[in-house]
Amino acid sequence: MSQTLYRKYRPQKFDDIIGQSHIVTTLSNAISKNRLGHAYLLTGPRGTGKTTIARIFAANINCEKRKDFTPAPLEMYDDFLSGKALDLIEMDAASHTGVDNIRQMRETISLAPTEAPYKVYIIDEVHMLSTGAFNALLKTLEEPPAHAIFILATTDVHKVPETIISRCQRFDFTRLTLAEITEKITLIAKAENVTLDPEAAEMIAITANGGMRDAESLLAQVFALEDKNVTAKEVSAILGTSTREDIHALIEALVKKDIWAAMQITQSVVDGGFNISVFIESTIHSLRALLYHTLVHESGTTGEQTDHLPLTSTERSFFTEQATMTTSGTILQMIHHCEIARKNIPGSTIPQLPLEIAIVEICGPKAPVIKKQTEKSETTTKSATKSEKKTEDKTIKKQAAKKTVDKKDLTIEVIQEKWPELITAVQKDNPSMAGLLSKALPTSLESNKITLPVKYELHVEKLSNGEAALTLSTVLDTIFHTTLKIVPVKKDDSSAKSESSTDILAHAKDMLGGTIVKE
Repeated sequence: MSQTLYRKYRPQKFDDIIGQSHIVTTLSNAISKNRLGHAYLLTGPRGTGKTTIARIFAANINCEKRKDFTPAPLEMYDDFLSGKALDLIEMDAASHTGVDNIRQMRETISLAPTEAPYKVYIIDEVHMLSTGAFNALLKTLEEPPAHAIFILATTDVHKVPETIISRCQRFDFTRLTLAEITEKITLIAKAENVTLDPEAAEMIAITANGGMRDAESLLAQVFALEDKNVTAKEVSAILGTSTREDIHALIEALVKKDIWAAMQITQSVVDGGFNISVFIESTIHSLRALLYHTLVHESGTTGEQTDHLPLTSTERSFFTEQATMTTSGTILQMIHHCEIARKNIPGSTIPQLPLEIAIVEICGPKAPVIKKQTEKSETTTKSATKSEKKTEDKTIKKQAAKKTVDKKDLTIEVIQEKWPELITAVQKDNPSMAGLLSKALPTSLESNKITLPVKYELHVEKLSNGEAALTLSTVLDTIFHTTLKIVPVKKDDSSAKSESSTDILAHAKDMLGGTIVKE
C-alpha cells in the first residue's frame, strides 16, 4: 500500500513548518535556552500541525545536543517523528476517555525514560476526556516527575477545564492561508511529477478551509485520476462542487436582477449533478466576499480590509467590479434569502426549489425578461445584437440615474420630500409598517443615519427589529441608491402621556391592521 501524502510529506523539522511561525519560534527558543515547561496545550483547527509540531518538539528536546545535556542518539529522531520511540507515549482521548486510562498512565509515569532524557506524553483531542479523567490528569500535572513532559492537543479548547489550561503553556494554532496551502500542494504535485493548474491548486486550497491535512487528502483524490496534467474542471468534478464561473454567473445575474439567467444557471448546476446545498453555501461565501468589497467601495477606503478573504486574483477582480454595481443593503438582502434557502433544502420535495424561490424574492416579480435571440451564423448579426445590448444598457443606466439622488445632494429635506414614496413602497410588503410610518416624519440626517421620532416605545421596537430594518434598508437603497439606516427614537412629547385610550387603540390598529369593534 502506498504511503498517504500527508504522511509522506509531513514536516521533519521546525523549518519545514508553514503558517505557525509564532509557535515555532517560541518552542525553538525554549529548547535552545533549555527552558522547558512540564505541560503544553496546543489548540486550533484540525489539520493545522498540532500533532506534527508535538512530535518535532519531542524529537528535538531529546535528540538535540545542548550544553550540560546528554541527548539521545540522533538516529532516534526519526522514531519520535513516526511515533515509534519507546519514550513517546501517544494517547487518543477520543477512544480513551475514562479515568482508568489516565490512572494506568499515572502508574508508569514515575518510571525513568528507557532511552531518551525525557518521556513525552502526547494526548490528542484531550477535550474528549471524562470529568473523572480530567481530575486524574490534573493531579498528575500538579506533581509531575522531572523527566515527564505533557503535550495536550485539542480542537475544542472551550471544553477543557480551566484548571487544566492554567497548568499548561498554551499555543493557539491558526488556519493556514490560501497562499501557504497553494504553494505547499503545488510543490507536492511537482515532486509527484504532476502538473497542477494554478486555478486547480487554489480550488483545493479553498475547499481545505485552512487545513493542510485536508488539502493533502483532496490532492490524493486528484492524483487518483492518474492524469499528469490536472485542470480546474477535473478538480471541480472530483470535489463535487460547481465551478466558480457558475457562482460568479449567478451573483452577476442577481446583481442585475436578471431572473431568467439566474434560474437557468441553477438548473444547469442541478443538471450537472452538483450538490445544490454545497452550491448555495459556496454562493453565500462569495456574497460575503462581495459584501466586503461593496463596503470598501462605499466607504472609499483601500482594499486592505479584504486581504483576509481566501480569494484568488481573478475573484478579487470580479468582486471589485460587481461592487460598483450594487450596494451593501442589496447584498444583505441576497445573503438573507440564500440563508433561508439553505435551511429549507433538506425538507424540500424539489432540491433546487428553495434557491429558485430566493431568486424570485431577490430579483422581484417585475424582473426584466431576457428574451432568447434566435441563433444565427452570420457574424454581422451577432455584432449588431451586442451593439443593441450596449445601447440598451446605457439607456437603462441613464434612466436609473434620473430616478436616484446624488449623495452630495442628499439632505433631510430631500428625504422628507420623498417620504410618501417610501411609505408607498413599504405598503406592498408590510401595510402595518406603512401605517406606522405615515404617522411619523424624519427630522435629521447624520452619517447616513435618519432620525425618526415616533410616539411610543412599542413603535421604536417595531421599527428596530431585524426584518423591519432589512425592509427599510432595501427600500431606502432603491429610492436613494445609497446605504441609509432609519434610527427610530421615542418623541419627547408630554402630550403623549395624556393621550386617550381611543388614540392608543387607533395607533395599534394602524400598526397591527384590523378594525376596532365596539361592544
